[in-house]
Amino acid sequence: MMGKYDDILESVYPKNSERITKKRFKEFYTEMKLSKIKEAMLAEELIDNAINSSCEDAVKIIQNSYNILSVKGKNLEVDGIMGEETIKAINNYKNPLELFVWVNMNQFNYYKEHNASSSFMKEWINDKVIGQVKEYFKQ
Repeated sequence: MMGKYDDILESVYPKNSERITKKRFKEFYTEMKLSKIKEAMLAEELIDNAINSSCEDAVKIIQNSYNILSVKGKNLEVDGIMGEETIKAINNYKNPLELFVWVNMNQFNYYKEHNASSSFMKEWINDKVIGQVKEYFKQ
């Protein structure tokens, strides 16, 4: 395993350790081909989304986010498959932090549609979404 896997495991796994085993974490990492993603923050976000929904939904969220931001007119098929086109698009996106923020916003919409009344949703909105968006706009 590459050091990247260990870094992502250390960053993402502790906060999700009650919801996922290390074995399942490794399966998500492999299934989504995260070793091919250049930016650790995007790989971490993908696996975190997968833990809280599914690998397919996590990939759909980033594909949709990319399509929202894409100005070249070439959109990804939102199919939930982490194929070469999706990996290339993610790795070549001009501003990974911008993509990261949009992934978070699309993750918010996903959770809102699927878990609107849960305490997890309320905590996630206040801590993760609002906090990270505020940090982004401070730069």
